Amino acid sequence: MPKKEKVKVEEEEKTFEEEIDADKLAEEILEEEPLEPSEEEVPEGEIRLEDLDGVGRITAQKLRAAGFYSVRDLAFASAHELAVVLGSEERAIAIIRAAQKLVNRGEEFITARALFEKRKNLEYISTGVRSLDDLLEGGVEVGSITELIGEFGAGKTQICHQLAVMVQLPKERGGLNARALYIDTEGTFRP
Repeated sequence: MPKKEKVKVEEEEKTFEEEIDADKLAEEILEEEPLEPSEEEVPEGEIRLEDLDGVGRITAQKLRAAGFYSVRDLAFASAHELAVVLGSEERAIAIIRAAQKLVNRGEEFITARALFEKRKNLEYISTGVRSLDDLLEGGVEVGSITELIGEFGAGKTQICHQLAVMVQLPKERGGLNARALYIDTEGTFRP
């Protein structure tokens, strides 16, 4: 049974409602000659959809009709979004992964869920000052760059010394039971 939808159309200060057959409209769109993507949509040197593994001429037409003009569009699409167009979630996932490999030149894309799990397990070095740790949302994040900026004598070096000590403490005391390497690039280190 065709799905009917009401569409509100505004035309030159006239408003009227028209009932359309959504399935028929979708078929008509797919039967139309696909528009060739403009140079703006597929930049020179970018891989065409048809050149992607798992995408033939018909599939490329369906993808373009749905608004996917480049491999980059596919790389950033959701599996559900593509499955609606392709009719298969497995095929959508395979095409997305192939596109991601090409767009990212071999570096792996990471899902929001995987990133969340990774961020959830981050470790922090306590500064030894509870209020400062609270401001830093747990301390200084491991594996990142933290920049200290301030006037001469503001305590930047003191915080760095404190962190070098704290990282060596056991985890139950706010450290990471690890080692520290302190590099003084200005020659101002004084024990």
